[in-house]
Amino acid sequence: MSTLSDALLDIFLWFRVGRTSKEIGMCLYLPHLEAVPRCMRRSDLPPKPDHSVRTIIVSDTHEQHQCIGDLAGDVFIHAGDILMTNSLYSVNTSIERLRNFNAWLSESVHCPYKIVIAGNHDKIIEHLGPEKAQAVLSEAIYLENSSVEVGSLLIYGTPMSSGRSHNKAFQSEEFAQQTVQSLQATSAQRPVHILVTHGPCPELVSVLNDVPPVLHVWGHLHGYHGVWRKSDKLWGRKSKCVNANGSIMNRSYDPHNFPVVVDIPHETNPAAILH
Repeated sequence: MSTLSDALLDIFLWFRVGRTSKEIGMCLYLPHLEAVPRCMRRSDLPPKPDHSVRTIIVSDTHEQHQCIGDLAGDVFIHAGDILMTNSLYSVNTSIERLRNFNAWLSESVHCPYKIVIAGNHDKIIEHLGPEKAQAVLSEAIYLENSSVEVGSLLIYGTPMSSGRSHNKAFQSEEFAQQTVQSLQATSAQRPVHILVTHGPCPELVSVLNDVPPVLHVWGHLHGYHGVWRKSDKLWGRKSKCVNANGSIMNRSYDPHNFPVVVDIPHETNPAAILH
């Protein structure tokens, strides 16, 4: 794509994507895994409980990450769709926008651990591959069918999703099969505590049937923003773990949804985990 084509796309997206958050500085807070989530100001968040890890969850920012404001906690998770209509942009413009997102991670996300996966809109990341994507996203730990340990918590991330959009990064059947095999191999070694996927991917939770994750983080479905506790009904079935959809965009592509904050109990002092 040429620079001119990129400029024309920018004009289209100016009218397509909202740029004003509904109320900056708010969040959806879950003080423990069995609590009822509630909306509150981030400045009013209570101190996290002893022996817990404060996890900040967002997804589907679609280049409007600056609308969120500052975020602080122990672990930050972005569940994909950093970019918007990325398959139509040039490689150079796409990489520059990833760098912009990386700068935001440095300036506005105050967490010792920052976990990022891609989504179906992030074609440039599929093009770059995991190693080059990690080099651009230097402020984060980029996961693509891979995992990272945070203390004794194992976090596994995959950009897998499905849908009818023309944005189809990481949506091939071959990639889905690779994801299942990778997750099976990982979970055979030790339990996965936090599963991060771009789409809801209930089939991947089934892979972990014997030892389901404590938390499943996803996005992709803008209209399903929120938290479902274990045994809450999701799509007519009881959830096997806590589900959190952190999509910042609503169905109209306005950044009106709030980040999700979850305090996850941990058997070890978090100060020892995170430092």
